[in-house]
Amino acid sequence: MALVSYVLGDCPGCGAENKFGNVDVYGDYVYLGCGRCRYNERHPLPPVKKKVLYLDQFFFSHAVRGKEARFVEATKRIVELAALQLLVVPYSSVHEEETHQWSRHQELLEFIKKTSRAMSSLPPMRWSRLN
Repeated sequence: MALVSYVLGDCPGCGAENKFGNVDVYGDYVYLGCGRCRYNERHPLPPVKKKVLYLDQFFFSHAVRGKEARFVEATKRIVELAALQLLVVPYSSVHEEETHQWSRHQELLEFIKKTSRAMSSLPPMRWSRLN
């Protein structure tokens, strides 16, 4: 008997009504099972096609100004792909630090966080002294 987290329908094994569905996702497979009997199936998941894009301050400052069409269009496309979860645009503490060099730094930082969907997956950068 499996713990079914999302019911898909009747069990193909024992015929129990509304007892068959998602049990687990592991690696590249989704495991389906029955909440009543031991019937189970394993189905491959489609390959992940997500991309990671690291944008620098040059891009962000031009994009937030909105004066050049190529940056405006690129930003629209990036936001669209991120919303579809096909693209990840992380930011780091370096992005936050560099915004303070710009007169509209709060607006720029908000723009960076919005574009990256507030995903800061990069660890804080620390500058170390070279010996």
